[in-house]
Amino acid sequence: MTWKHLNVLSETLNKTGLQLTLTGKLHTKQYWLLDNRTLNGRHGYDLLAVMTPQGSEQSILVNFGWVALGTSRDLLPNTQLPEKTLTFSVQLKQGDLAGFYLDGAEKTGSEWPKLIQFIDIDEQAKQSDFKLVDYMAYAVAINDFAQPHYEPVVMPPQKHIAYALQWLLIAFAATVVFVFAMRSQYRNHRVMVTGKQTIKQSIDSQRRNHEQ
Repeated sequence: MTWKHLNVLSETLNKTGLQLTLTGKLHTKQYWLLDNRTLNGRHGYDLLAVMTPQGSEQSILVNFGWVALGTSRDLLPNTQLPEKTLTFSVQLKQGDLAGFYLDGAEKTGSEWPKLIQFIDIDEQAKQSDFKLVDYMAYAVAINDFAQPHYEPVVMPPQKHIAYALQWLLIAFAATVVFVFAMRSQYRNHRVMVTGKQTIKQSIDSQRRNHEQ
């Protein structure tokens, strides 16, 4: 599925578990480091950045995966995000992204990158000044600057059915619009033909009367 296909789905459909191919550019000057992440027993952070998909006015928060803790917690990793257009696979998650956190954990510094204790899309939108969708993406493919470790969520049968029903309704609506458009075009054509025939008959009648 692509970003374009995703935007056709109902806004009320929970996006958790949907797999997507994203193409767009990262906003490399701003990124977050989600604290207290471990991978294979090693301490570190999850790297989050904003991507704007091609042709979109909205952006999406992407978790690219784990980066190692430096020699000191006072020195955050300096990650060079690519400036070029990227295409990569992600899985979406919507709903409670914050989990458990202590009071005061929402405080961050003014500098970038920002160290955060939990994910709050509204807060990340304010900090970055980007219009973010209300769900986020987790990279599932290896990249050059972080190690993805998100465990894919297997969609339940109900979501597969809902997803299929969405596309069925879209196809049905497109068919109905096409049928009505063709009927309208056919009626207009009939009216035009009938009008021309009536005019021709009137001219012929007047011509015969004149000849008599």
